[in-house]
Amino acid sequence: MDLTETLRTKMNEYNLTIKQLSYASDLSEETIKAILYSRVKDVKLSTAIKLANALNCSLDDLVKRQ
Repeated sequence: MDLTETLRTKMNEYNLTIKQLSYASDLSEETIKAILYSRVKDVKLSTAIKLANALNCSLDDLVKRQ
């Protein structure tokens, strides 16, 4: 599972919209859409940290690192 799939799963788990995740993570809706629709290949570490914090998970969980 990659970041895009994990992000979708976590958003569904917490019943979050893009707008809600944008607010919780302090990231733009466009940034989140770019990740969700695989328009970016590499996500900045600072972006991943903000997403992990907003979703109350670790970076390892977010990227499904074993």
